[in-house]
Amino acid sequence: MTRRIITLALVILTIVVLTCAGCTEIEAKGAEGSAGQGGSGATATPTPQWVQQATPIKTSSVPTGNPTAATPTAVPKPAYTEIYHDTHYLLYDTVSLQFDLTTPPMVIKYIIRPDMITYKQQVYSSYGDKDKITVTKSHANQNAELLVEVYDLDTMEIIESEEYLTFPVNDDGEMEESITLYYPGNYHVELSGGFVEVEIVISVPESNLNTT
Repeated sequence: MTRRIITLALVILTIVVLTCAGCTEIEAKGAEGSAGQGGSGATATPTPQWVQQATPIKTSSVPTGNPTAATPTAVPKPAYTEIYHDTHYLLYDTVSLQFDLTTPPMVIKYIIRPDMITYKQQVYSSYGDKDKITVTKSHANQNAELLVEVYDLDTMEIIESEEYLTFPVNDDGEMEESITLYYPGNYHVELSGGFVEVEIVISVPESNLNTT
């Protein structure tokens, strides 16, 4: 009798254990199913708006024409006033001029006319019978020379220097040169030389002249 009771108790215990195991498996599957469906009742947490909406850089907009270049504004040139105009013949002497330039530039133009040596020469003509003809030729005196120097009186430095030992003159026997000073300063100009005539023209903007 006791053996039967023990056997019956074991059978009942086994049934209870198996029943509990089945319930646990069903609950686990139910949990997995809920996770797979994404929890339809859950509310998403909004993220901060660190990135702002923007317009694409490359858009299919209407093509535009070539950009039009802006027309540069013309800078008016200063009105120049001739402050010196004279002609000097140099025979190993010097012409000195001075001007305090407050508004540059200052233009120093000088027309050089060296002493010319004229001579006649017989040459064969390149036309007709190729006879000898006499032609007149001329060249600058080999002793002619000119030196133009510009000093800054505040520093006593030479800021411009031009020396002429040869003179490629035009048909009128002269050549034109110039020096332009682009900075304010108290300037001293010297022209020295020999066997040469120099016509000097100096011009500056009108604002340099005291009209009061």
